[in-house]
Amino acid sequence: MSFKRLIFHTALPLFIGFFIYTFLHKPNLLIHYYTFKFIPLHNYFESIKNNKLVVFIINHLPDILWTYSLGFFLLYFLSNLKNKFLKAAIILFIGSCTEIVQLLFPLSFTFDWWDLFFTVITLLFLIYKYEIKKAL
Repeated sequence: MSFKRLIFHTALPLFIGFFIYTFLHKPNLLIHYYTFKFIPLHNYFESIKNNKLVVFIINHLPDILWTYSLGFFLLYFLSNLKNKFLKAAIILFIGSCTEIVQLLFPLSFTFDWWDLFFTVITLLFLIYKYEIKKAL
């Protein structure tokens, strides 16, 4: 796996997720405070907040993209590990911990069962696509 491919599969999802959080998400996050404090940009949440499906996607797509980025990085980082079961277990554990930590510290984070579900599905997709399917 090339370094360019790694950058594409890690940086691009993070950038897209940042864009969604910044311009489309309900403006109640720290990212809005710090971004809009220095750069006066418009947030489009008010114009789409009545569409429940769109709001659902906006709330979860950035987490899916972040998980994809993390999972792809872990696949790259663990590429020399020959035991595919151990590699999959490590990736699922680390990825799931990012959501479970939010459950354990509810005052600092916002846990959501949908995010945990999408995290596991995204990581299983990555493991299947880049490890299992490659071996078939």
